[in-house]
Amino acid sequence: SRAIDIIVPYNPGGSTDLSTRILADHLKTKRGIVVNVINKPGGATVPANLEVYKARPDGYTLFADNTSANVTLEIAIKDLPFKVMDRTFVAMHSASPYIITVPAASPYKTLKDLLDDLKRDPEKFTYVSAGALANHDVIYRQAAKVLGVDPLKAKPIVISGAAMAAVVTAASSVKMGGGTIASQLVAINAGTIRAVAVCGKDRWEELPGVPSTAELGYPTIQFDQWNGISGPPKLPTSIVKVWEEYIQEMVKDPGIISHMKKTGAWARYVGSEELRKYAQNTFIEMKALWELK
Repeated sequence: SRAIDIIVPYNPGGSTDLSTRILADHLKTKRGIVVNVINKPGGATVPANLEVYKARPDGYTLFADNTSANVTLEIAIKDLPFKVMDRTFVAMHSASPYIITVPAASPYKTLKDLLDDLKRDPEKFTYVSAGALANHDVIYRQAAKVLGVDPLKAKPIVISGAAMAAVVTAASSVKMGGGTIASQLVAINAGTIRAVAVCGKDRWEELPGVPSTAELGYPTIQFDQWNGISGPPKLPTSIVKVWEEYIQEMVKDPGIISHMKKTGAWARYVGSEELRKYAQNTFIEMKALWELK
């Protein structure tokens, strides 16, 4: 009966923002449903989270969710003002692999060059960080673990959102940049930053010249950021089921699949209960990584 608000806890331009806008456009075109995509960055996603937790569970205020905005918060932030698992997980609609980048003028031509420098002099090593164990921090810590380096020695350069990672990296303010492919692809194609590895088993077909971490001999440096929708606690099952139907419809649309791929993401559906289990398993994995000292 009125427009739906989906709150994105980041600045425009990242994979969470882009995929949410694709969802909003799809719902308007296919269902005539108006969705307001509202960006509320900052505070490691806590303020945006809180707004959704306090909203009425009527389906008109939802959250553009991902790993960094939910289970990892309980690991990285003490006295979190809400319980992550109290939210209503609705569905995953997409995922984007992480890509490691360096400034265009960087002397590091390969991932090995970059990691050799981290191992040689971690105190002078800098990397982009969105804080609260966001994907940037996950990849950095995975790399530090592989190298046997104390992850607390390097200096994080904190950014306000994934799209800012490309700006900071292009300015040579960090040695190690990166983010989801969706958030870094424009800058990579523009030549302001250079990609050295896709974090996972396979190359990204839109960037065929960039090797994967697995093929480079670093299979444990890997991360896909999922993007989806969650809602306030006690969101009725009837509303969740409607959203699951809409999102299943979206990810099967050939136009959406193509559009997602061009922006650096896969269209991928995971329903409410399975997504909740996935989040719980991720919490276990990330907690072990965060406890590395």
